[in-house]
Amino acid sequence: MLLKTKSIDDGFAGTDLRELSLPLSGWSLRIGRSGQERLALAVYDNEGNCVDAMASSLLSPTLLRDVWHGERRGQHWTLAWGKVPNDVEDVHIAFRQPRRVLPVPPVIIANRFWVAETADRYKHVAAFAGGSPWLMRARGI
Repeated sequence: MLLKTKSIDDGFAGTDLRELSLPLSGWSLRIGRSGQERLALAVYDNEGNCVDAMASSLLSPTLLRDVWHGERRGQHWTLAWGKVPNDVEDVHIAFRQPRRVLPVPPVIIANRFWVAETADRYKHVAAFAGGSPWLMRARGI
């Protein structure tokens, strides 16, 4: 998955915000800082609505935060994202249908977050990172 990135101005001098555009869904990710100066990631749908916002944490992170699927320009897509645990090096993602499993390497963002997007509509996503798998059902738009 190739992400397009650009700097954006959030109105705060000296704040380096980045916006990443997801090619299949048209959704975007914004990376910045939370109120407590922790790294933060916000997820926006293709209409500019904030769907999720999360800050990095030293506590046990939610490996698999959310999963969505939809259609854009006649093309189905499924999108998943989450946090990278502090004590692991690799995150593995598998998009699942009843008779098909598709491993997709996630894009790691700032060593704290990950995102994975694929064509087609998948009902479930499994995430693995040095322990038990997390499984989540996709929500549709």
